[in-house]
Amino acid sequence: MRRVWPRRESNESAMSEKPRRYLSYLLRLWQASSHGELVWRASLEDPHTGERRGFACPAELIAFLEEEMRDRPQSSEKSAGGGRAGG
Repeated sequence: MRRVWPRRESNESAMSEKPRRYLSYLLRLWQASSHGELVWRASLEDPHTGERRGFACPAELIAFLEEEMRDRPQSSEKSAGGGRAGG
């Protein structure tokens, strides 16, 4: 179950003029009770638009992030770290 909550208006036309080469989200994780068991829930908030998405389980969160990365055009430029965190 994925929920989307728009929070605030943004100047999307100015942001859509050039593609972002990175993704940035505020991640929130918490445990909740579901049918007598503790399960992990998650939400992501896009700091550029304020849009929030809720995820009922970690698998939904990972699937969303993989899809977001797949949808972004690959850059021909390589980062100084070779594309790896801390590298």
